[in-house]
Amino acid sequence: MTEAETAFYIRVGKQKLQDEIDFQVRLHADTVVSIMNAPMGPYLKKGQKYPYKLNEYLSNEPKKKNDVSAHDWARQLVAAGDAMMDVVEQHEKSIRKCRR
Repeated sequence: MTEAETAFYIRVGKQKLQDEIDFQVRLHADTVVSIMNAPMGPYLKKGQKYPYKLNEYLSNEPKKKNDVSAHDWARQLVAAGDAMMDVVEQHEKSIRKCRR
């Protein structure tokens, strides 16, 4: 085989593999959506549609990452720690009152 023929067969094989993966992903998403919608069926009134749609689970867009700067992340971490310590202090005060 020449290089061109080899490249052609690789492209064809890659496309077949991608088609199979796309089919399996769609089949899996369809199964998941069907399972999630199944309990809703008896409660839907005439004309209402199921809440979960297949296209919501098959988006081609990559999920957006939450870009948080290191400074903002540290500030959020400190705020969470402060809130946790407030709860701990309130708990300790309530324990002291119960012991008296």
